[in-house]
Amino acid sequence: MARVALPFIKVEVAKKRGYVPVLHNIAHDPDYVALADLIVPELIRGFPARAHKKQLETLCQLVVAALLRLDKDTALTLVAEKLSSQTLDVAQRVYWLGAGLQLEPSLYLEQTRQYVGKSQLRGTHLVDLLHALRREKSDPRPDWPVAVLGFLIQLLGPRTSPRIWASGAHWVSPAMELGEFVEGLIMTLAGLPDDDATHALTSLLEDTRLEGWENTLRRAAFDQQAIRRKAHFQPANVPSVFNTLANLKPANAADLWALTQEHLQQLIRRIRDDNTNDYKQYWADSEPKCENDCRDALLSDLKLCLRQLAVTAEREGSYVDDKRADITVSAEGYSIPIEIKCESNPDLWKGLGAQLIAKYTRDPASDGFGIYLVIWFGGTWQKSHPTRWRYPPKSPAELRERLTAIIRRRIDTRSSCWCWIAPLP
Repeated sequence: MARVALPFIKVEVAKKRGYVPVLHNIAHDPDYVALADLIVPELIRGFPARAHKKQLETLCQLVVAALLRLDKDTALTLVAEKLSSQTLDVAQRVYWLGAGLQLEPSLYLEQTRQYVGKSQLRGTHLVDLLHALRREKSDPRPDWPVAVLGFLIQLLGPRTSPRIWASGAHWVSPAMELGEFVEGLIMTLAGLPDDDATHALTSLLEDTRLEGWENTLRRAAFDQQAIRRKAHFQPANVPSVFNTLANLKPANAADLWALTQEHLQQLIRRIRDDNTNDYKQYWADSEPKCENDCRDALLSDLKLCLRQLAVTAEREGSYVDDKRADITVSAEGYSIPIEIKCESNPDLWKGLGAQLIAKYTRDPASDGFGIYLVIWFGGTWQKSHPTRWRYPPKSPAELRERLTAIIRRRIDTRSSCWCWIAPLP
């Protein structure tokens, strides 16, 4: 059969045929594996570097045949050979980058991301290849890493929307199939307990191009957090339980988080109600001190509170992507990041998501816990949220309520907000 099929397909390709029946069978029928081994590599190597539009369907079938019928090493060799050509047209380069992404994601992700970029045309070619692969009933989606899942969701999501299946018989369009594929990618992310999956879902929720997928992404984020907690849960041993019940050393990150919050509340009450004038540490005459000076004053008091419990508090703890939290509270291998913002800080509203949640609480030692602390000087130095609220909050309680509302729109609800009250002297 190979002696007949090979010259026949070559002639059909030369005639710019869009559909070659026997090639379709080779790509999608597992009974044709032996035939594919004999003729597909030669057909791919002999395919013209500049293809006519009608030949792209034939090329797509060849790529699918290489992915599904050839062994991985042979397919990777063919991908490398084709991409090494300097005369390869745009569509073919996208197809072969997409094939490389299927076979060896770590090797071809960045190349694909850079080449496809924001180009509608190149993105369409990649969609065409993925759609051709989706026709295979077994859905040959490999175990992609988180970075590839995020890239494909960002690329394909804006082109479709979550599926809404009507009752009874109805037409399933390519856009509906693509939507089902994107939903599958999101659910794959939701099933991963890794910190990278948490960060990927956070980034996807912030992507305005994926507004149509917001509910799906939020549901996936909630499910992923539950899976993540179960995967990382470690039962406390007897000594740690005794220490916790006796208000001694914290047993886990949640215990350390609660302990830190309790001491912050005590400090707030002392600054507000005691006759020691501690609030003056945060003022320079009638003007608020800079953020770093306020942080140092707070850190000094917090250290004294925690020292007797063998808990340390240090400034500028290192976290993911070389980012640094203002204060890190640590004990028994756990650490809780505290991000501090004065009410006049222009990053007051976005620091909660962009810094505390996206960067610091991703650290395994924090287990997703963190504290966002705002120093309130009276409300006159602070600006309102740029889009959600027209007027600035009138009290620390209202500011905290608004920040908490932002948290609820985020993934990790284990981050807390505190408004530190430093009234005028």
